[in-house]
Amino acid sequence: MFKIIRSILAFPFELFITLLGYGIFICLYLQIVLVPTVLFALTSAFSLGYADYDTAINIIYGSSFIGALIGIFWAERIRKKYSIFGFHGYLINHPEIDGWQQSSKGIVFRNGNLTSN
Repeated sequence: MFKIIRSILAFPFELFITLLGYGIFICLYLQIVLVPTVLFALTSAFSLGYADYDTAINIIYGSSFIGALIGIFWAERIRKKYSIFGFHGYLINHPEIDGWQQSSKGIVFRNGNLTSN
């Protein structure tokens, strides 16, 4: 009887944590996708000085689309090879996310997700 009540009471919290985890994953994934998109859009913005406005806007849209495709391929490669959380843990140099610890000896080893093949 208590297990049923406990599971009913815990369900909203478990659902919240699950949705929060997926939300964080999506945000980190989109960060990886947006980097090449923004870089391509910014570099193509120089076309505003050399072409008429309509042509320059089409160039910016086209290069942003190409950057988004490259970003999706890059994010999928990172997701499959390293994991999104491991990659961002490596970027922020956080050993608990990126590597593993041997707490009995107080040693942090830096051969985590990004050193495997």
